[in-house]
Amino acid sequence: MKTRRYLILFLAALLTFAACDKTPVPTPVPSDDDKDANVTLDCSSFVRYATDTEFAVFVTPTSGTTFTASVPSEYDWISVKSVGGADAGFVHFSLKNNTSGITRSATVKIEYGSNKSKPIEIRQYGRTRQQFFEEWGIQGETVNYVSNERPYEWYIDQGNTGPCSGVNCGPSSVTMACNWYDGSLQLKASEARNVIYNNGGWWYTTDITAYMNLKKVKWHSAYITESSLKAEMDNGNIAILCLDMYYISAASGINSKVGKFYSTQATGWGHFIVVKGYVETKKGVYFEVYDPYSLNRSGDDGLPRGRDCYYKSADIIKATGVWHTTMYVAEK
Repeated sequence: MKTRRYLILFLAALLTFAACDKTPVPTPVPSDDDKDANVTLDCSSFVRYATDTEFAVFVTPTSGTTFTASVPSEYDWISVKSVGGADAGFVHFSLKNNTSGITRSATVKIEYGSNKSKPIEIRQYGRTRQQFFEEWGIQGETVNYVSNERPYEWYIDQGNTGPCSGVNCGPSSVTMACNWYDGSLQLKASEARNVIYNNGGWWYTTDITAYMNLKKVKWHSAYITESSLKAEMDNGNIAILCLDMYYISAASGINSKVGKFYSTQATGWGHFIVVKGYVETKKGVYFEVYDPYSLNRSGDDGLPRGRDCYYKSADIIKATGVWHTTMYVAEK
């Protein structure tokens, strides 16, 4: 009877606190190109779609260094909207709609000191995001599309997060959520890992909520259904999920954004991801995801594979149902 009682208690605890649970994969951590510079940028390139009207880059200067921004005169479709000033802050750029139908690109500059500058590459497609859905693998005519994006870069590849990168999906997902909530935080996943080290192993859902509390992120939890997850997206929020990735269908190729882009050999492949939107078509619902498990892999578009994935709703519900049925919602 004692053995049975202990088993019941164990199963109850598993349902309450879930974790990512996978074999750590050693991955290279790129060098810090900005460590000797007077300013650091959160991103060196941006990708936007035809009707996107803004992008922003966060600039962190050393003490006493002022910065500004400039756009070469030949790029009349980009202008500087605002500059944060001498202290760390955003530089916002405005974009005109791309009605040409072709992709255009430009290099803008953050300028500082005496004739010093850092380049930022900006690429704007001649199509909207929705016009890519069919070639990405989303089936059916689009009925509704919600994407709770930010004009600045907030995706994190866990492969670049230090010696625990193989199991840093939890620190990476919660850091993404914190930076989405407040872009001025500019947090690193390696910092979250150092705060809650857990012997270098996987994180639990309680670690996710503890870190959001620490960073004063407004959040709530809710039971996961298709309708409840859609409702959170409709309200302008994003959600962290803990799920068994074994039950997420595989992508059909390198250009497909529907399905996972890596192999999961067996059940019990626990993982954290961020859901930031959804596509509803006449054939079904796909949730728009930031999956941190890129591990320095990119698609033909040059973007990290985990940036803007689309996982089928039925897969999400199955994968959370067998692993952890609560979502942790960062509020707008």
